[in-house]
Amino acid sequence: MSRQLMIPAADTRLYAVDAPGGTPALLFLSGGFGTVQNWSRVIRSLDGEYRTVRFDARARGKSGTSADYSVRAAVDDIGRVIDATGIERPILVGWSHGATVAVRYAAQHPGRVGGLVLIDG
Repeated sequence: MSRQLMIPAADTRLYAVDAPGGTPALLFLSGGFGTVQNWSRVIRSLDGEYRTVRFDARARGKSGTSADYSVRAAVDDIGRVIDATGIERPILVGWSHGATVAVRYAAQHPGRVGGLVLIDG
């Protein structure tokens, strides 16, 4: 059963969905205006094979608004989600803007990432 979280992030909170499954964990990063819903079909097709975590970026979906929409804040938010969910060395699956921040996070924290799947970056 998936659990829903509200993760503190500077001046806001990020909505996340954490679904159980095997390893490695997959952390999904949406495109610029995407939400956790954009990944629903992919999550269903994985059918619990992997633990999946996805979250709404600041001011998207169920996440709160913020005074900071910088790329740096988006990169930092990935670390916050990893810490809050306790996933270790997830595979970052990024689509569009999500691919951009995935690469930046991996470059800054190579020991915390197990791999990258980059879609239309």
